[in-house]
Amino acid sequence: MIYTIESPQLQVKVKSLGAELTSIKCKKTGIEYLWQGDASSWEGQAPVLFPSVGRMRNFKYNFEGKEYDMGIHGFARHSEFAVKEEAGKLTFSMTNNAETMKSYPFEFLLEVIYTLDGNRLYTEYRVTNTSNSQDLLFGIGAHPGFNVPLVSGEEFTDYYLEFEGFDSLTHYNFVPPGLLLHNDTTEVKLENSRIPLSYEFFENILTLMLADTPVKKVAIKSKKSPYHVTMEYDSQHLAIWSNPAPYVCLEPWDGLPDYADTNGDLATKIGNHKLPPGQTKSFKHDVILG
Repeated sequence: MIYTIESPQLQVKVKSLGAELTSIKCKKTGIEYLWQGDASSWEGQAPVLFPSVGRMRNFKYNFEGKEYDMGIHGFARHSEFAVKEEAGKLTFSMTNNAETMKSYPFEFLLEVIYTLDGNRLYTEYRVTNTSNSQDLLFGIGAHPGFNVPLVSGEEFTDYYLEFEGFDSLTHYNFVPPGLLLHNDTTEVKLENSRIPLSYEFFENILTLMLADTPVKKVAIKSKKSPYHVTMEYDSQHLAIWSNPAPYVCLEPWDGLPDYADTNGDLATKIGNHKLPPGQTKSFKHDVILG
């Protein structure tokens, strides 16, 4: 089922399956900012990544002597969420159940909260450990794709990524084709805090991976029109990806894919969070549409 919230500037739609954004539209211009999905390139739009981010090696992990299967980006994106509607706000929630326990032996409450104010969409992921005795081990992240170009008559190459105040970025390399992380890094030089967008860039780099980054703001802007997308976030990491196709994903992550040399033990997985019983932790990012 699809739910809608509106402000004077924007109309936002979210589906209960995966608590996934499915539309961010400007009411005045009719411009659709969110990628609408296409099976020929990427069917997704803005999946919620939980309880893992990216790939685990061989799509498996070990915990307390037992092996479990875990698909890419976890299972929240394939799960049905309960919904609470308020003025300008939607709260989606899911908890552990018999099916999730088969691949993830933890008790939890995951809430995904969307709040719309003017031209800004606030997103909060709230994770609660509902166990009385066991720590909750997890990664979490966002994966929204934005249309590039945003308006007709423009091309992908008319756009650029802007990292205000930075002249270089530290990119963590991937080991193809499985997209596991490598310990090696590459310095990506910026010109006027910008990376020009091109399909060749993403073909060469696979995914721009900024782990433990000081960058907390990124924008997709056009050289030919004033329309843009800005994301602000408190996450530890940022991934930027395109298939390549006419979209760019801005992905604030609080979790990481496995490193290629991982031992597969969830208790020591790099990038994971450990939440004690009864505690709650929030992860936030905002999208500003211009």
